[in-house]
Amino acid sequence: LRTPPTGDIIGYASSTPVSDGSRVFAVFGNGVVSAFDLRGKRLWSRWLRDSPKLRERFLMHGHTEGHAASPRLVAGTLIVGFGSLMGLDPSTGATRWDAGTFRDYGTPAILKRSNETLIVTAEGRRIRAGDGVALPSRDPHTYYTSPVIDGDRVYVTGATSDDAGRPKARASLWSTTGETGPIWTAELDAARYHVSPLVTGGRVYTLSVRGRLRVLRSRDGSLIYEKKLKLERP
Repeated sequence: LRTPPTGDIIGYASSTPVSDGSRVFAVFGNGVVSAFDLRGKRLWSRWLRDSPKLRERFLMHGHTEGHAASPRLVAGTLIVGFGSLMGLDPSTGATRWDAGTFRDYGTPAILKRSNETLIVTAEGRRIRAGDGVALPSRDPHTYYTSPVIDGDRVYVTGATSDDAGRPKARASLWSTTGETGPIWTAELDAARYHVSPLVTGGRVYTLSVRGRLRVLRSRDGSLIYEKKLKLERP
């Protein structure tokens, strides 16, 4: 059987592969994860799962409108978010742990602390990379985008609901523990955010799907400037 067609907003190969220097790992929107050597020879493949969210309008498996989260390699484990957030053995693809439901969009960030490495998701979860155990956290629930780690700080930007119209959106800065609430929070353009923030030079750059660029000071979230960009569509 042929793979069903996708919607026009995403495809089956939206995720970015990851490499450890000798192998390349890729995750596809039909639920397949594969490892290849540097000559392109397939080392292993496995089908992770179908999704209970499957709808006829968007015939995708990771989510009703597709899958975009890229795999990560950390602590000798291949981190894959597809329906569930899973830690796989990079040599075989076997599941080492399953940390429960994953929303399939924003690629998890990696937060390295003195005694452990954590996986930080857009929906505010912090999970130990070694065993998949979730830690207490008060991070905000954010849709689609990926958290950004800068030193001992975690920046999160994006819509706080899945409303297709003008959902509330915010940027926030959290400590590495994520247990005491945000250091600061700032309102953003009321729209969806599909672009993860860029943090550089003491600034946080955010861009909504409506083309509203808002640049904030990373230390306190205050607005530096705002500009409406003209987004070209194919």
